[in-house]
Amino acid sequence: MTTRSVSLSKVLLGAVMALSLCMAFAAMSPTKAHAAQDNDLTAGSPAITTQDQSYSYKVGTTRSGSVSGNSDLYYNFSVGSATGIDARIWVKNTGSSGYFYADLLNSSGSKVWDTYSIDPGESQTGSRVYLPKGNYRLKIYTYQYYSWYGNNDPTKFSFNIKKLSQTLKFAADSKHKTIKRGLKLGTDKEIALSFAGSNEMAEKNLKIAKNTQPKVASASISNISNHSATLTITPKKMGVTTIKVKLGGQVVKFIAYVKNGYAFIAKGAVSYLEKPIGTKVKYVYKKAGAAKSKKVAGLASTGKIRGKIQGRAAVAGKTAKGTVFNYTVVVTDYKKLGRETYNMIAEYVPDPDSIKINYCYRGYYKLSTTLKVPVVYLDYSFGNESGGKTRNKIISWYDDALDVQTRGIATSNTIIGKKGFSFR
Repeated sequence: MTTRSVSLSKVLLGAVMALSLCMAFAAMSPTKAHAAQDNDLTAGSPAITTQDQSYSYKVGTTRSGSVSGNSDLYYNFSVGSATGIDARIWVKNTGSSGYFYADLLNSSGSKVWDTYSIDPGESQTGSRVYLPKGNYRLKIYTYQYYSWYGNNDPTKFSFNIKKLSQTLKFAADSKHKTIKRGLKLGTDKEIALSFAGSNEMAEKNLKIAKNTQPKVASASISNISNHSATLTITPKKMGVTTIKVKLGGQVVKFIAYVKNGYAFIAKGAVSYLEKPIGTKVKYVYKKAGAAKSKKVAGLASTGKIRGKIQGRAAVAGKTAKGTVFNYTVVVTDYKKLGRETYNMIAEYVPDPDSIKINYCYRGYYKLSTTLKVPVVYLDYSFGNESGGKTRNKIISWYDDALDVQTRGIATSNTIIGKKGFSFR
């Protein structure tokens, strides 16, 4: 806080008196001098002398007193909370003359809050100030040459240091402390939080207090500023997790349902649908398009599936409470995938007749830690425009829309359960 210096008339009067009393001042007994307020909150170590007075103070109460230029007053208190507190400091000049300053010092003597010169009848109220756990002193004092200005009366004052409460809410749904949302794999969800408190309090204490199923989704907090923050949820696996966010004694809960998943299986193969974490489900075909889904994949209530023909099947996993998890089952016909991949290659090579298939395998490939798909591996060569030969190694697979995707690959050793086959 910028500190207002003493008024010009006071400064000029002090300067004149200082010059006229220069020799006398050297002969006087030493007295403690107070410099004008600094313009920033810098570290200091004001010593308590025999002329100073020290008192205990209870946060939240109003105290009053008087101060002169001969002594400083210190009001001592402690913050015992491990998270610290947000506080607001109010000071007032209750006298008819004189002025004073107030500094809040931590245990090392550094200022954490200060005032301008407070004149008769004036009061100052600080904004929120964050006070970590520790010991503090409110120092009230006046100007060094106060008595030289012809007024020896003490300056009267009162003050109050009030602890402020914190609030934590979902910005878009401030009426509820708990909200539920369905999330999709591969898409992060950002939720805006709002809080009544200092940014310093939030930076130190706003945190993820609990995540019941971290395998389902991870959570983080960022962008703390202007009484707001962002909660980011990253879905990882199907299931349910409750994420608790805490600030001081305030808690909000976000219940995340990662409800949409995929199962990729080859024609004729048997597999199991991924079970949602944190709940139990019974598997059924979705009503819409159930007849078509039955032709594509066989399904048991336990989640066992069998690939029948190339295509997509829609499956629902239902909980006892009615929550629905949706699955898209993609069945791959290796021979059809091989032919489509070959036709794609033939479209871009200079001479399709020069294409030679060196090796061809089928099997599964891990596109990510959670996604395994049936693929066709092709090691092929073709005549290029320079008269030589170009050799490529790729894998191809059907995505959830049954479109062919390809990727270059260095070796066939990463193909799971690879087997040689011919798609012609």
